[in-house]
Amino acid sequence: MRAQPIFEKTSKALEVLAQRGRELTPRQRALLLLVNGQRSLRELEALMGQPVADPLQSLLQGGYLQPANLVAAEPPPDDPVVAEPPVRVATVADRFTHGRSVAAARMYLFDMTERFFARAQPERAQQLRDLFRQARDVAELVESAWLLLAHVKALAGEERAEGIRLRLATMLPEGALDAVTSATESSEASL
Repeated sequence: MRAQPIFEKTSKALEVLAQRGRELTPRQRALLLLVNGQRSLRELEALMGQPVADPLQSLLQGGYLQPANLVAAEPPPDDPVVAEPPVRVATVADRFTHGRSVAAARMYLFDMTERFFARAQPERAQQLRDLFRQARDVAELVESAWLLLAHVKALAGEERAEGIRLRLATMLPEGALDAVTSATESSEASL
């Protein structure tokens, strides 16, 4: 059995991590965060999912790491294990879980305005932004939202506008959904 080195952070490393400076590459920073004085080289490589000898060496030379001690390594397996590709698991970030919020709805409307109109139709984008800023209550925000949706429908189609409407409905307060439905009908009638 070969001994596997174990490393620990120096005070310089702790300072750099605390200050969140840009002295290190993202890979070096991630490796430095994983070093805890108990993990072997093999464990660090398993956690990083790639060889870490080069960034580890540069961290040692830079004074960010120091050897802690040596531990006996496991013997290499007889049959090499082929790593399976990671299985994608749905995370909280994949779901829209912010809760209902007029502020979130307003930010979403600003975002949709930027995506659809900022470059191609800057005057329309400015008009919509002004409407969103001036909306003082849910009803006014809903009215301006449906103006945006009418323009999106004309530009990108009904399916895209419907997707935005559904997303917007998840953000608005529960009682605003009825106002959204009636605003849609009046907005479509005026076009």
